[in-house]
Amino acid sequence: MKIFFLSLILIFNCIQLFSQSKELRGEILADSIQYYQVNIVNITQETGTTTAKDGHFVLAVNLNDSVVFSSLIHEFKALKVNEEHLKEPIKIHLKPQINELPEVVLKPYDLSGDILIDVPKIKVSHIDQTNYGFGTVRRLTPIQQEIYFVQTTGVLGQVIMRLNGQMEQLRRRIEINNKIKKQLKLRPYITEELMQNHLKINPIYRDDFAYFCSADPELLAILGEDKLKMIEILIEKSKAFKKSKYNLIPHEE
Repeated sequence: MKIFFLSLILIFNCIQLFSQSKELRGEILADSIQYYQVNIVNITQETGTTTAKDGHFVLAVNLNDSVVFSSLIHEFKALKVNEEHLKEPIKIHLKPQINELPEVVLKPYDLSGDILIDVPKIKVSHIDQTNYGFGTVRRLTPIQQEIYFVQTTGVLGQVIMRLNGQMEQLRRRIEINNKIKKQLKLRPYITEELMQNHLKINPIYRDDFAYFCSADPELLAILGEDKLKMIEILIEKSKAFKKSKYNLIPHEE
């Protein structure tokens, strides 16, 4: 009999508990609600939830519970639950939160607010960046820019560039660029007088011949040091050059 009464008391308490617990249903009406979730917290019971993408929500509450609504971009709002709130879904309007900046006064600095008027009044001082540990800015050549781009794309980017042929194209451009540098280094030593009197090549082919010889490391190594040896190598190079250019315009004697 005692067990029976205890069971009845337990059942009664459970019924009373469930009868008190309700669900607060509703919808948040605010700008950008699809991008920012609104936090809904039952302060009384220390429980909470967030809105769905369409702004709807469901929260377990009891009568007289305090509920607050907040988000990163909306103003804070509070609600005390009453019977009217539980009869049907409610609509909560949230206003955008406006962060006001402190007032900026221009007059003490004699500024008008018009940059076309104010900028010419500003005193400009030249700062030598080398005094602060910064070196002179060096502009990268197009080839150097491409190399830097490859180095910063990561492994995946380099694999893609290999597959689509960009790496091979870059390699060829680097080779040509290096050869042109050597050609420019060699060109001052291949004078018109040298081409006419010793190499027997028309001077109009000066650039072509310099480019042709730029692949010889031995020749580049002795530039400006051993003139006789340089001429010997150039004479040998001229023979191969004239064979490769069988339709050369003869030089004038």
